Amino acid sequence: MADEIKEVELAEGQTPEIQESKELSIDEVKEQARLETEKKYKELLSSRDKANTDLKKELLATKTAEEQAKFKIDEERKEFLKEVADMTAKNIGLDDKFSSLIKGNSKDELKESAELIRSFKDSITKDYEKQITKLEEEIKILKAGGSAPAGSGQKVVGSLREQLINQYNEAEKRGDGAEMFQIKEKIRSLPKE
Repeated sequence: MADEIKEVELAEGQTPEIQESKELSIDEVKEQARLETEKKYKELLSSRDKANTDLKKELLATKTAEEQAKFKIDEERKEFLKEVADMTAKNIGLDDKFSSLIKGNSKDELKESAELIRSFKDSITKDYEKQITKLEEEIKILKAGGSAPAGSGQKVVGSLREQLINQYNEAEKRGDGAEMFQIKEKIRSLPKE
């Protein structure tokens, strides 16, 4: 703003006064106040933005470190649980291939899971052992020509064909189609009487 200063002739005893030739209008004063306020708040916002950015960087670095620590702890926990599962499997007599089936988040859960797997394996094994024993006895009977071999403890009731027919009827009552089919094949393979 260019201000012009007028000089006034002074009478004796008067001090010189400087008068402004152009008075500032109200709009100019408002604009000047607005610019000063805007400049002041821009500086304040930029300093706060910078501080906020710095805090965000620190928070991100902290989170990253925490996540890495959590990941490492989780991996170590999984490794520990796998070792416990392997030891539990060995302690209760399961093979290594069954240890991968043992799942849980604590030692108790792993132990329960291992017991369940062992009981399931034992039930399957017992069923197979019964079937194997039964088939071995049938093979011995077939080799003996329809009579029970000595020392087998089985009594032959009727001919082998009658025994197979009785087994077929029992399988039919149970609804075991696979066993019924096997017995039919055995009956067909017998020589005609």
